Amino acid sequence: MNPLLIVPVVVLLLASCTEVKKSEDVKSDEISQRYRCTYRPDGSGTLTADFLLNATWDRLAEEKHSDSYVDFGEKSPVTCNGMDMKREEGSLSGVYYTCSFPAGTREITIVWTDKDGKKYTHKAPLYPFELISDEDKKDWMGDNWKVKWKGEPSNSNSRVKVTLKGRDNTVTNDKKDKYIYESEFAEKDGDNFVLFTAQRLRNMKGSLEVTAKRTTCIRLTEVTKGEGSLKVEGDGGEYNTSSGGILF
Repeated sequence: MNPLLIVPVVVLLLASCTEVKKSEDVKSDEISQRYRCTYRPDGSGTLTADFLLNATWDRLAEEKHSDSYVDFGEKSPVTCNGMDMKREEGSLSGVYYTCSFPAGTREITIVWTDKDGKKYTHKAPLYPFELISDEDKKDWMGDNWKVKWKGEPSNSNSRVKVTLKGRDNTVTNDKKDKYIYESEFAEKDGDNFVLFTAQRLRNMKGSLEVTAKRTTCIRLTEVTKGEGSLKVEGDGGEYNTSSGGILF
């Protein structure tokens, strides 16, 4: 087969696996709710909602997945903080609904109204945070480098993960850069930092890219038999260390 034809064929196969059914043709009790929220350090963000059939939990039982979507038409069946969400459609992503919320938002309230008029309400707090970059005074705790952030500390409802990306200094005679990734979670509630040991960073060189994410996975309580999930991801921003790396 011509290699140029491989990608279009794969796309067509994936698209053929996506099924969309009109809401009037399915029972409300069979529908699973799936919500995905992302927000930035200032508290602004977006929410996506889709409604699934024959959905199953992922291996971590955090989120439901399916290739079969329910279409409620142009009139939005779901609101976010009182705003109607906008219908969108994609060949690979089925039918879904989206909206944006402004900076300073600290909680989202989602209300889905099924075709029978029953309402399902969900609330989720947001925990905005932002990495602190202090190149003049890198913070060490013994042999551990402390990567800090301002804003909400770690808590039992969410997990903060900091990731470092740096060039691999063990690669020789190779014109292409190869990269090492190191990730660490905040250890306990109330922490506003994660620790990386010098031992783990020994093979990194050059400028390090530092990023952070906060994740909350909620199994919904107001649901049909199809159940549902809400995944909330906060972006803590990013920065790069000086070209000498953090150890110098």
